[in-house]
Amino acid sequence: MHLLRRRIAFLIVLSVIFAGVYFYYQSSFDKNDKSANYIPNKAAFVLKVPLKHFGFTSLFSDASYWNQLTNIPSLNRVSSQLLEFESVLLENRTIKKLISNSNIYVSAFATKSDDFDLLYVVKVNKEHNPDTLQNTISKLLGDAGGADKRNFNGETITEYKLEGQREFSYTVLDNYFIGSFTSFLVDDAIAQSQEGVSLGLQGELNKGINISNKVELMCIYKNAPSFLKIFSDKRAGESGIDVLEFYSELSNFKLTIDSNSISGNSNRELYSQVSFVKHYEGQTSSKIDLFSLLPSSTSAVKHISISNISNWIEELKHDRSKMISGYSIDEYLQGLNNKYNTDLVASLTSWCSGNYAQVILDPPNSNYKDFVFAFFEADEMGKAKEELSVLAKTTSIKENIVSEIYNDAEIVSIDVKGVLPLIYGNVFNKVQTLTYTSFNNYIIFGNTSESLKLLLDELNSKELLIDGFSQDELAFIENKQCNYLLYSNPANSEYIIDAHFNEKWFANYNESKEELSAISSFFYSYDYNDARPNSSFLISFNKKRASSVKLAWKKEFENNLSTRPFLLKNATSKVYKILIQDEENNLYCIDEEGEILWQKKIAAKILNHIEAVDMRANGQTQYLFNTKRNVYLIDDKGANVLNYPIQLPYESSMPIVFLNNKNTKDLTYYVYCKNKQIYAYNMNGRPMVNWKHRGEEIELARNMQTVSTNLETQLVMSYSNGIVEFCKPNGEVVTEYIYNEGMSPNNTFYREELGEGFWVSTDKIGNVVMLSAKGDVDIIPNPTMSAEHSFYYSDIDNDLNKDLIYLDEGELNAYDQDLIMVMYKRLSKDLAPFISVNELTPYEMSIGVVSNAANEIHLFNSDGINYKGFPVNGNSSFSVVDLKNTGYLNLISSSDKNLLINYRIK
Repeated sequence: MHLLRRRIAFLIVLSVIFAGVYFYYQSSFDKNDKSANYIPNKAAFVLKVPLKHFGFTSLFSDASYWNQLTNIPSLNRVSSQLLEFESVLLENRTIKKLISNSNIYVSAFATKSDDFDLLYVVKVNKEHNPDTLQNTISKLLGDAGGADKRNFNGETITEYKLEGQREFSYTVLDNYFIGSFTSFLVDDAIAQSQEGVSLGLQGELNKGINISNKVELMCIYKNAPSFLKIFSDKRAGESGIDVLEFYSELSNFKLTIDSNSISGNSNRELYSQVSFVKHYEGQTSSKIDLFSLLPSSTSAVKHISISNISNWIEELKHDRSKMISGYSIDEYLQGLNNKYNTDLVASLTSWCSGNYAQVILDPPNSNYKDFVFAFFEADEMGKAKEELSVLAKTTSIKENIVSEIYNDAEIVSIDVKGVLPLIYGNVFNKVQTLTYTSFNNYIIFGNTSESLKLLLDELNSKELLIDGFSQDELAFIENKQCNYLLYSNPANSEYIIDAHFNEKWFANYNESKEELSAISSFFYSYDYNDARPNSSFLISFNKKRASSVKLAWKKEFENNLSTRPFLLKNATSKVYKILIQDEENNLYCIDEEGEILWQKKIAAKILNHIEAVDMRANGQTQYLFNTKRNVYLIDDKGANVLNYPIQLPYESSMPIVFLNNKNTKDLTYYVYCKNKQIYAYNMNGRPMVNWKHRGEEIELARNMQTVSTNLETQLVMSYSNGIVEFCKPNGEVVTEYIYNEGMSPNNTFYREELGEGFWVSTDKIGNVVMLSAKGDVDIIPNPTMSAEHSFYYSDIDNDLNKDLIYLDEGELNAYDQDLIMVMYKRLSKDLAPFISVNELTPYEMSIGVVSNAANEIHLFNSDGINYKGFPVNGNSSFSVVDLKNTGYLNLISSSDKNLLINYRIK
């Protein structure tokens, strides 16, 4: 648990480092740079941003990780101010000329118990003119309140009063510009220079090595208490304080940053009170080769490599200090030894090479104990099996030990529980039994024989973890020799995080889940070679790692299902509920774990849509839908709301359309009936008194739709005679289009924001129809499609231009806006008229289709290649959502008539 918390804390700490230094070409190391003399010694951390080649590119905003990092709440102040300075440098030639060959030093200081600010120190050219500098800064700041002068310790400070009760102060000392949005930090800098108490950074800040397209930089935290104030318990959670202090002491990292990863190393003395680190003193390590065996489903690994087992066990005693049944751990183990006339410690350590690991496979839920395994490398496999066989016979309460053969491997159960964590420490606190098997040169313990069978299947599948590693990841583990190695794949760790985090840490995780979801792997290692600690880490953004799918759960119903699954998000928790109806018209509400919360009998079949609404704007969710004759509104417990269900004046053949008026906040809904009229209602179930739609004696060609811009939400009606109307919520026509071909029946309008913006869909024969706000109709001719084609408008190849995606008569194809084909896939003709396009990661889009007859769901990448594990079972249109609001995606569909299925995409 602590290591998982450390991982998140560490990522946040590292984010502070590389947010400021990522995107530049070369460092400039000026031996005469005395900037550190002006940085107060209570600085929490210091970033050095070289400007030697500034002018060819931006410093921060073009960095590939910038959008990810600026979403971290703790970095909002840092990122916003850095971007302000970037803008200043880009737009002002005078400033560029003053500091063109300098470095900006950005230091952070705790200003209150829960707030911080930044101080900027930069060397300016000797020939700078003070009046020119002041005039330039006045223009840049807008000079809202004019500049005031004040004296501090004989030095002049210039201060500006800005909008929003902000201020900016600066001074120039010996050609060093010192500025901050917190005035007393400038005072502290002046005092620092006069007292001569060095921050101790001067030598370190001038270290660095340029390597072709990579940059290495030394960045130092000198004041752990100040650092902790910046990352207060409001951000880190109470249990994160010791972790942050540990990493702040460990922060002398030399960073290497390239396009796909952040890495670093340090040999600085570790935080002296971190006992688990001290255990490794005097322990040499050997090569770690376990990763060549691990399956691709591996979520996390904690690997330990030591040379002296007996000393190691002694060192771990303090981790085994808790009492068991009133006895100390040593007393408890001795009691077991006496009971079985054996030596448990010797039986479980004498054959171990010193390399062992906790391995966790991607679990299907937060109760993941059956997916946790203990791997022990054996010096001699024969000796290991003999020792364990003797132990199994000695401790068995039966005449014969329990064993079985599976995939040519023997699985044996030793009838003693809870021993591994007592001997090897808390790393194995999730492995409570001694059921074991062997694979290659490893003895593997698991909690059940069934879990070991699952593991053996995975190990024998030849789908290895390292096959998906990038070159940076492979380089990190190649010939790796360290005492401790932590590996985590955030995409495969959702349920582990869910199980371990307390509420504060889980909130922290949720705030940063978008940033974490972009990380393909996290490595951290340390050792005590040469009697000094050596630490290294790697955060990899492996864009090419393909997504895959895994069954999370399935729910079997007594009756066949008659509708697709409807995914409805709770207004408060942002967690989805699943609603689905069976052939007996029972409506079920299912939670994210697949459990039925309630069921309700409905008079008829639901017409293919359910809307989640918050009618009272109080965070309570209701569900709105219609059958042929009635409109229903039920609450989150399945009870009818107000006077619902209400009866429609005529039968309806189309699903209800719900509209949230952005201007008035009114909630209304609309129903098209077989008398060719549209009826409008407010949420109390009464007809709208100001409904102005004139009513056409013409059938709708397709379901009504709502469309939204930044200004308003409108209702769209597409008629069989080719008329398309965009209406206000009260039915008043805003814009009317006439297109003789008529619009396609299966498709909707998509918004294109280029220029003044327009709406995009297709007509009956597949031409792309673009409707402008002025009422103009533009046509992009396309190869002829059948009237039943499906269309989607989205950028699937990440070139920042939206593509035209078609599915028709078994052919899935996509064109760019120049009608150049970017993807083609020939499939069976029985595909449902349904396309699903979703963003799986910030770097990859998926395209999904359904084959009803084959009971298959396909999920393709932009090259038309099925993602790993696809096709999967499913015969309904499906939804890809973050079901539990954890940053990971689920695919929800139904299959085999009575099955609801949740697949996890990872």
